Amino acid sequence: MLEDESYLSFNFRHYSYLARGLYADQLGRWLAFFVRNQILALKSEDYYRDPASVLGRLLEFVGVPPRPPAESPRPSLHSHPPMDPGLRRALLEFFAPHNRRLARLLGFDMHWEV
Repeated sequence: MLEDESYLSFNFRHYSYLARGLYADQLGRWLAFFVRNQILALKSEDYYRDPASVLGRLLEFVGVPPRPPAESPRPSLHSHPPMDPGLRRALLEFFAPHNRRLARLLGFDMHWEV
């Protein structure tokens, strides 16, 4: 993959959970082509809490007249066992510098360290 940018790896695309969580890297690629004010970053947590407000921000950003959401979004109804505390600490430690970099790029913190 490092030698051939066109190489496609099934395993990398489907099991690279840590790499896919490096949002600052992904945003950085977009910022190579677009200026910051051409990109709108929204939190799904905000959308689930207040869909009308977040939809309003999105529609205003793209220049579309405001309108109410068609239906209220529903977060996943699947329940999961609690995460192992050691794994949680390890993930928080791994992502901490990447999330700080993302906060600098976005101009706001996602508050994912909870």
